[in-house]
Amino acid sequence: MGVELLESSSVFAASMVACGNALAPFVDWDLLTVVRAGSASPLWDRVDVVQPVLWAMMVSLAAVWKSLGVEPAAVVGHSQGEIAAAVVAGALTLADGARVVALRSQAIVALAGKGGMASIGEPVDAVRARIETWGDRLSVAAVNGPTSTVVSGEAAAIDALVAACEAAEVRARKIAVDYASHSREVEAIRDAVLEALAPIGPQVGTTAFYSTVSGSAPGTVTDATTLDAAYWYRNLRETVELAPTITALAAGGHHHFVEISPHAILRFALEETLGEAGVVLGTLRRDDGGMMRMLRSAGEAFTRGVAVDWAALFAGRTRDPRLVLPTYPFEHERFWFDAPARRGDARHLGLAVVEHPLLPAALDTASGTTIRTGRIALATQPWLAGHALHGTAVVPATAILELVLSSGEALVLDELTLHAPLRLPALGAIDVQLTLAGEGERTVHLYSRAADAGAGAAWTEHASGVVRPSPDAAGSDEAIAAWPPAAAPIDVDDLYDALAARGYEYGAAFRGVQAAWHAGARVFAEVALPDDTDATGFVVHPALLDAALQVASWPGFTPAPRAGELLLPFAWTGVRLHRTRATALRVQLTRTGDRIRVLACDLDGQPVLTADALVLRAVAADAIAAAAPTAGALFAIEWQAAAGEAGTAGEATVLAVPTGASVAHTTHHVLGALQAWLRAEHPGAARLVVVTERGVATAAGDPAPDPAHAAVWGLVRVAQSEN
Repeated sequence: MGVELLESSSVFAASMVACGNALAPFVDWDLLTVVRAGSASPLWDRVDVVQPVLWAMMVSLAAVWKSLGVEPAAVVGHSQGEIAAAVVAGALTLADGARVVALRSQAIVALAGKGGMASIGEPVDAVRARIETWGDRLSVAAVNGPTSTVVSGEAAAIDALVAACEAAEVRARKIAVDYASHSREVEAIRDAVLEALAPIGPQVGTTAFYSTVSGSAPGTVTDATTLDAAYWYRNLRETVELAPTITALAAGGHHHFVEISPHAILRFALEETLGEAGVVLGTLRRDDGGMMRMLRSAGEAFTRGVAVDWAALFAGRTRDPRLVLPTYPFEHERFWFDAPARRGDARHLGLAVVEHPLLPAALDTASGTTIRTGRIALATQPWLAGHALHGTAVVPATAILELVLSSGEALVLDELTLHAPLRLPALGAIDVQLTLAGEGERTVHLYSRAADAGAGAAWTEHASGVVRPSPDAAGSDEAIAAWPPAAAPIDVDDLYDALAARGYEYGAAFRGVQAAWHAGARVFAEVALPDDTDATGFVVHPALLDAALQVASWPGFTPAPRAGELLLPFAWTGVRLHRTRATALRVQLTRTGDRIRVLACDLDGQPVLTADALVLRAVAADAIAAAAPTAGALFAIEWQAAAGEAGTAGEATVLAVPTGASVAHTTHHVLGALQAWLRAEHPGAARLVVVTERGVATAAGDPAPDPAHAAVWGLVRVAQSEN
């Protein structure tokens, strides 16, 4: 519990000494003696020892964070953690904080043996409905997260609740206490708590204090002068409303949350509560309480946007051990040779040279089919890396549209359907073919396969459609004359942050939206390519077209997809290209049902591209990552099946998870095995290897993971984080 930190951090040690002196008038034991003894001390079984020690730890860890320049903008506490939070905020003096935690925990001793608490993996409303059976014998003690609720009450009722949850395959775990905080049981010690804490004098703090006590307004700064004896009784009696408070703080602009404790037990609940709205960081971990752990946590905070004063670590030293970084930028060097593409070579192979960056060669076959071909790689077209969906680089749908439109002059694209995303590998390349067959009205297909796949390897079809020549295809009476439009403006300052949070990750070339407006079933946008984007060879640069469609994601225009899904172009109808080489556009999107009409004009208002209809479809994010791989690599990682039954090999113990059982049976079996292994004595380097089958998908095309074995992966990850 931070013994190593006590011995290695002068700031932490000094704060612990001060906390020990503040506790001394109220306790019959010594803080530093108990901490140094660790689990060997018999006092750890006493609530009136554990709570004051945890209070001292939290106050002292906050002092270490402050010594590194991390000053809190606000403090929030959970149950007894509010006592430490009040001291850190300056609302209670150290002496008053010691009085509250010491004397109140001594009063709790009278409740020992009469109650219990349990953590239930369900939303609070579901838990309230579940515990109605037991009436006032059970209460909601804490709302920690969307699916993390704590219940307290009579011991027998807690046991029955846990059993009922397990039977219903709902996660439930008893907390290792024999009293029932935040329930009616606390009323028995009300007078004792009020009398013991009457002398405290709360004061105006130096840092905003946000109360989590039920009845407080979430997200509203608490008047620190109200933190009197009555407040600290309510803090013990009422429900802890942590999740609503954290949600309100995030909405108010607080986005970095540091759990200051010996073990970040609330981190998962906080992350679940915040989602993409904030960053949650820990301090120490169980059995990892030294200065290196503290510095790793500070380093993690620094990389997530928290300002850390690293120079403070070296104050007073004669030599600064920090490394001096080079003055030039780090380079990502590759040591494979990329032979430069030489366009002139195509003619010697019987191919026609086409001035297009992606499909630079063409072949007119004897059967009347035209084939446009090229090789695409992030190494040679790095701007494509700026179009990623949930971390997977994908050729934008607008690039596929542009390839079709560039295949001939005066074309009308009657229809184009997109079948599968065109993934790009981090290394290697893909071969791409666009075929046009027939005369007059021609069918068009787009295919790809790995560049090193070899002769006879299968091609993946990504799109198909129909094009036809039209002498007047470039003509149009449409225009956007009035600009800016008579519509309400849309704030686009945070557009790309919002899109990234939903899985659309855009690089510099694709961040072209300059302004946007909305009016009923229409949205407007002004988009432009960055100055350093080379548009040579494209009829309309795909990144410019993509930016033209990005405002379709505005919530008032397109219904939001379900969680874990992305809206992507699925089908185009009636597309006409009127002008080429545009680098900026004025765009009008008009929605009718599930169809979007597109009018894209140049800055003079004259049409560049029109589309009678664009249909978007929701695609599961995991379907994009699981799409057929389109490139191999010289070196690759492959999963090999592990064989063997339970047994030992050297210092590694192998646990083979049984197949064919239910989720509940399998996880209970593995949980028992993990607990038994942890209780047993092992050499210092002992390892437990858990072997699953289909616990995760390891390659594209794999069947869906086995639910029971997938649950084991989650269980083992939790066990790893705790041990």
